Amino acid sequence: SLDRLVKRWRPSCLCVELPSGSKGARAAQALGIAKAIVAAVAHRYELPIAACTPQELKKAVTGTATASKVEVKQALDDRFHFYGIDLTWPKRKAGVEHAADALGAIVACWDSDVVRMARKQS
Repeated sequence: SLDRLVKRWRPSCLCVELPSGSKGARAAQALGIAKAIVAAVAHRYELPIAACTPQELKKAVTGTATASKVEVKQALDDRFHFYGIDLTWPKRKAGVEHAADALGAIVACWDSDVVRMARKQS
């Protein structure tokens, strides 16, 4: 759970990708629940939230706002390999996409005012 991850890693803020729209009522409901969980955990641990749109994530990671999921994953692999970090991805395609979105959100939010302030305070 997000709560366990925050307890274990003690981040100075949370970075999330916030889609600008949803494809239906179920997707909108799921997105609302996910936002509420993130907000509740952030409130509990007094953590700021930095957010990016899917287009901002893609642009930050690949250089273009219209990149595919495969291009985002490859750009993340290349970026982290440059620093000597070889990423291990989940086996399922959906897991890879979710992991790439999560890591991409961190990359996209890294230079935001929210993250900069959180890094100064930690």
